[in-house]
Amino acid sequence: MKPAHHSIKFITSRCLVGTGARMLSVFLFLFSALHAANEVIPGAPAKELAQGVQKKLSPKQLQPTATPKRQTKIKIHGLTFMSEEQALGLLGNMIDHIVGHAPSPSRADDAAFLLEHTLRQQGLPEAQVDWRIGKRNRNIILNVVQGPSRHLGEVIISGVEPAMQEELVTYFKQETIGFNLLGKGQIPYIPSSVEEAVANVTVHMQSEGYWNAETSLVKTSIQVEQGLVNLHVAVKPGPLFLLAPPELRGPIPVDLIPLRQQLSAYLGLPANTQNINASRKTTLSYFLKLGYAFTEVQMDKETVGHRLRLIFTVQTGNRYKIGKINITGLERTDPSILQRRLNRSVGTLYNPEKVEENRRKFISTGAFSSMLIDTSPRNDGYIDITLRVQEGRARAVGTHLGAGSYEGGIFGLSYLDRNFRGKLQTLSVSGEFSGLGLLGQASINDPMLFGSDLNGTLRVFLLSHEFDGYKKFEAGLGAELVWIINDNYGMRFYGESITARTDSAGLPDEELGYTEYEVWRLGITQRLDFRDNALNPHKGFYAELLTEAGVVTGGSPIPYYKFELRSSYRQPFFESDFLTLTGRAGFNFNDDQTNYPIDLRFFLGGSDSVRSFPEREMGPSVRGDAVGGEAYWIASAEYNRKIKGPVYMNVFADAGALARDTSGLDTADVHLAAGLGFWLDLPIGPVRAEYGYNMNRRDGEPAGTFHFTIGVNF
Repeated sequence: MKPAHHSIKFITSRCLVGTGARMLSVFLFLFSALHAANEVIPGAPAKELAQGVQKKLSPKQLQPTATPKRQTKIKIHGLTFMSEEQALGLLGNMIDHIVGHAPSPSRADDAAFLLEHTLRQQGLPEAQVDWRIGKRNRNIILNVVQGPSRHLGEVIISGVEPAMQEELVTYFKQETIGFNLLGKGQIPYIPSSVEEAVANVTVHMQSEGYWNAETSLVKTSIQVEQGLVNLHVAVKPGPLFLLAPPELRGPIPVDLIPLRQQLSAYLGLPANTQNINASRKTTLSYFLKLGYAFTEVQMDKETVGHRLRLIFTVQTGNRYKIGKINITGLERTDPSILQRRLNRSVGTLYNPEKVEENRRKFISTGAFSSMLIDTSPRNDGYIDITLRVQEGRARAVGTHLGAGSYEGGIFGLSYLDRNFRGKLQTLSVSGEFSGLGLLGQASINDPMLFGSDLNGTLRVFLLSHEFDGYKKFEAGLGAELVWIINDNYGMRFYGESITARTDSAGLPDEELGYTEYEVWRLGITQRLDFRDNALNPHKGFYAELLTEAGVVTGGSPIPYYKFELRSSYRQPFFESDFLTLTGRAGFNFNDDQTNYPIDLRFFLGGSDSVRSFPEREMGPSVRGDAVGGEAYWIASAEYNRKIKGPVYMNVFADAGALARDTSGLDTADVHLAAGLGFWLDLPIGPVRAEYGYNMNRRDGEPAGTFHFTIGVNF
């Protein structure tokens, strides 16, 4: 009879620690877990279970029993490596069958064996434990001869690049079972664990495309006084295998030419896990999109010289059209909001990827904590879908604190309702105070406007900021539509109406242009994105083009046209280094440069500009305060190198120019910067600290500037 389900899960989690689990440790924990669930016979011999000799248990023996009452106390003598309490803690439930019964020679022998094995797992490879039963037959006394301690020292891996060496060493430095209880910061030396790590290194090399890789432990040296065991591991990677044209097998009822064209994108690429899985996913996705929702793709492989050929055996199954779509579990949410989007697919070929895409879209609103999909195929060629929904906490009140080299301290309050009025709309109200001033705004967002793929937002805001040279107050209303056409291309349409006032804080009034004015504008932003990660990209191309037209009223109307192009390209080098090239340019055409408001001009300088200048301080100035310009360009090159873990170092060079009017860009002063920085690769994006040095400093300009920011440099 199989053990209880929770015991199986426990053992499985241990097995996943490495590719080849430590068998003795696994059986010891199997022994522990089974006793914890009262699923073994009290008094079962510890040695048999620890050595993996498992007996078939009867249903009666598997019945839960009461927790055994402690009748025996175990005392440990001669142990200095850890306390008696720590040692007993490591033994845990493994000794329940001993302490729950009266002392006996067999139980004392079990206790000695378990302690000896545990000590050897903790870096005492020569530990010996014998036993005796105490006076009045109440205690089991374990006498320990520790022997020298042995912990893992330096691990040298030869034959591969330094970056990969660091990654491969982690296989040898994995914590052993119970290690955290000791907290000594050392990894016990266990020969079987080293053998497992050597095997895992070979598997890792194969996953990188080195299918003939060999790994061997060539030298073991002991530093007796320190108790350290140093290892030298040699890796022979062999040739890097490349992907050959795949082979497709099975009774396939569709044209395979389009699929072969898609798979040709992987030909000649390294035969690593990433590319192999991508090839299989492409094959499966091809059939799913054709309506073969229950397609199974079995993958085999064969080597042809230094190439790896993937063999896909395909079983397509039947095609179905979507029939009824049911939703259960809704309380606050209006079901018609979900139905309006889902009903568009009724009668179309069932594609589980498309259904999953809708599920992720609903989950991303934040209104649901879970959403499960059930399907029921019908005999008439249709399939019914049921969404089982659990709504989450949609409302939240929050605060945030932050700091920036330009904004100074930042404090904010916010209220969020992710399911406003049960319509899956997001209501957001926030206020923020920083070194620049105050910002208050409220918005309502519909991520599936009218059940479509359009994301719509209405926004009102109030703003009071003080810049070097002038202050501004602004109130406005805006609307935008975001249309993500595919993974690489998207568009944003927007319109705004703004009422603004500016006042001098050092600049002459004539430099401000209109000081009380309104702006009406419409614009479109187009995005082309081939980056590997939007938050912290290391590879790929990105471009963004903004086109805007508007009119300024504060006297005579001033029409204007604004264009801004941004682009970046990242190219990886070696294992974790990459080069970033960025370029930006902008033009703002208008017919009245004298009255055109200062706040509508371009300002340069800062962490995403020429980094030798503080924010907004590069370019034309009056009385030491920047006045902005109407045309600019920026170019930057940056090399990023991984130091250790999430820590990166970058060196960069920036160049840029800002002209007061569009006709003067070709003669504007070019500013040059070079610098050094460090940044952390975090899930929220890079946290950057950089210093830019002014390479061609002019009178009144800074020698350099330090920047601290969160976020990618475009």
